[in-house]
Amino acid sequence: MGWRTLCPIFGVTALVPLTSWLAAPEPSPGREDRSGAVSEPPAGGTPRVGSTSCSGRGCHGKVAPAGTEGSEFNTWARLDPHATAFLVLFDCRSESIQRNLLGSRPGEEFVPAYRDALCKSCHGDADATAAVLAIGEVDCADAGGLSPAIGTSGVGCEDCHGPAREWLDEHYREGWPDRFPEASASMQPLRATADRAGVCLRCHVGDGLGREVNHDLIAAGHPRLNFELSSSLDRLPRHWDASITDGKRKDEGLPPRSSAREWAVGQAETLRATLSLLAERADPPSGQERNPPWPEFAEYACFSCHHALVDEGLHYSRGAAVPGSLSWASWAMPMARTLLEREAPGLVDRLDGVASLMAQPLPDGEEVARAAGRLSSELGSWASGIDDEGFDSGSLRELLSAISSDPARLEGLMENWDAAAQLYLACRAQIRAEAEELLGRGGASEEDLTAIRSRFEALEHARAALEFPERDLDSPGSPNEPNPWASDPRPAVEALRTLLDAIASGG
Repeated sequence: MGWRTLCPIFGVTALVPLTSWLAAPEPSPGREDRSGAVSEPPAGGTPRVGSTSCSGRGCHGKVAPAGTEGSEFNTWARLDPHATAFLVLFDCRSESIQRNLLGSRPGEEFVPAYRDALCKSCHGDADATAAVLAIGEVDCADAGGLSPAIGTSGVGCEDCHGPAREWLDEHYREGWPDRFPEASASMQPLRATADRAGVCLRCHVGDGLGREVNHDLIAAGHPRLNFELSSSLDRLPRHWDASITDGKRKDEGLPPRSSAREWAVGQAETLRATLSLLAERADPPSGQERNPPWPEFAEYACFSCHHALVDEGLHYSRGAAVPGSLSWASWAMPMARTLLEREAPGLVDRLDGVASLMAQPLPDGEEVARAAGRLSSELGSWASGIDDEGFDSGSLRELLSAISSDPARLEGLMENWDAAAQLYLACRAQIRAEAEELLGRGGASEEDLTAIRSRFEALEHARAALEFPERDLDSPGSPNEPNPWASDPRPAVEALRTLLDAIASGG
């Protein structure tokens, strides 16, 4: 996802039979946001064994339809963009980013992206062979020819499931994991939605100065990180059997998977990760190689600065803010704050306090770090509780209905593209959750199917109104950038109102 295509997060929404709405689309070869989540090694540095250790026909390498038990490795290797995330670092866009960055670092030598520790922290190379790691200079125009050699050296099994040396030979045995507590300690739990979100967010938001996308990187051409859990999981080819996963969730006292719950937990966890990264940026740990700038401009809304000086739609880029002021966390905060108001009102004032600190011309780094760090810890506990309590489509419908019936709140969510896109994604999660529940019950009437299809039609109309047209742009704020919000937001505003009305009316 980047400035060329800012809305692949919206997904595919052509009117097709209902079951097709719920099928995860295969990833497009041209998808730009292909970074993955790389998990931290546990204490003691338990070593990896490599993804190919999971590829046996009797293990996870069965040749079978995607998403069936035993086909996990093949589904990931054939269809999941995470598998080839390392290969991306050899292409011409990555080379261009690195050369652009070099211009801001006088005296430094050029380092290809495939050798840069920051790039590899998310794009991965842990499963690359010695021959791949020894590759010298590569002409980016010929990078496609490296695919057979590099293969699936990107974000692999152990990056999400944890280093497998201790549990590889045990995790299929009877009594796992209770009979093997020492081995199971190095396996990353992923059953709970908050655990799964946390793994994704290590890269899709960042978890420290060694794994982040800052303003320098964005200005050099890296896509901005706009992550939303529910839609992101839907876009990936599922290499797990959902019925088995739901059964195990039930055994652990958790409700079945729901798009609505994934949305709610994702909002809370994304805000938590955003605050955690902010705390480190504001007050970096000692011993950093480079003194990072403060404030870090990637914390703010792009269109706070990148907009035309004369623009009839400028209000919709800046919102109600004073001209020249910067809007903090314009992606992570709008719907997360709305969710907090309804589910955890005691945390809203603290969130507003962090936003107020960040609105200052030169925020006090230590004060920001303290406030953001405290709130991040509290949000982590609250996010886990959402999963336990069973937030569902009814819960999200109530939240969206409250927004629709409150003109001031709705206007606040129409102030800029980020907030409007997050509102769209909340509607998307709610409609998909309704469809999941409808299909799960079975025996849906033609009237029910017609009603849900009409809501998907309204969803597609809103997506089309919000989507940035394809344009080859070097960076945000280019003179001819086709910002649909700043130029004429009325079609998108109207489409979102129609979408909310369809949800509120049940059709």
